[in-house]
Amino acid sequence: MLNIAIVAPNGGAEPPVSDLASGLARRGHRVRRYAPEGYDRLFRRVRAENPDVVSQHAFDAEAIRLSAGLPVLHTLHLPPTVHAVVRACAQSSASFVALSDFAAAQWRAAGLERVQTIRAGVPDFTPLPAVVQPIALISEKGTAPAIRAARRAGLRVQILDGLPRRELSQLMAGSAVCLLPVERDESFDLVAAKAQVAGCPVVGYAHGALPEVVEHGVSGVLCPPGDEAALAAAVRRALVLDRRQVRASGRARLLIAPMIERYEAELAALAERQRPRRAQVFELSIDR
Repeated sequence: MLNIAIVAPNGGAEPPVSDLASGLARRGHRVRRYAPEGYDRLFRRVRAENPDVVSQHAFDAEAIRLSAGLPVLHTLHLPPTVHAVVRACAQSSASFVALSDFAAAQWRAAGLERVQTIRAGVPDFTPLPAVVQPIALISEKGTAPAIRAARRAGLRVQILDGLPRRELSQLMAGSAVCLLPVERDESFDLVAAKAQVAGCPVVGYAHGALPEVVEHGVSGVLCPPGDEAALAAAVRRALVLDRRQVRASGRARLLIAPMIERYEAELAALAERQRPRRAQVFELSIDR
């Protein structure tokens, strides 16, 4: 059993950090979450409580600097667009994780070699029986082109906004398609993952991490970024995909259990590497 400290905005109350924390706790580890309250004070508390390992999720240069010397695994939830964070990562000797191969490649290109991929995931969901409605679900990202493409396909539009997790997944299970034509590169798209696990095909632009999240032609259809004619054609193709295969593909690739197993293994290995140094520090303190 590991004594794990999780440092994250809101104490890790948002997925996928909340799912990681609960998953590690279910595996028998002692998990304590810390929300930023001034990083100096936070990391003094963490050091005083002496966890076996720290899973650090705050995208903040100060959090990376002040965790130096701890057995820490940093998860980079955002791309390397903030110079201070990139510099702090480059100066750190810690280990780093990205949410997709695409994101890891971005960070390596920014000069951070010590980054591996632990792909994000979502909890499994067994949908209730539902009649599929001619509805296109659209997130707040990429809204205008998605609405135009949905209407060209004769679908009603519903904007995804603030639904609880199970209600959202059930809505996806009964909707024709989920449109995500996001213009910017994203590290991972949880909405796309949830949709596929619920059996709802995803349509979006083939850039960022979306080609890793969507199995093109099986669980959704991707098209060239910015091509609205191709987007409308992709919607029509997605409507005839086998929804059982959509769900099977999503469950095979995007569930959270493999993510939790990878984190557990990496955190355990990090704690094991740290034990000789911690034992030495303990011996020195006794000698004094």
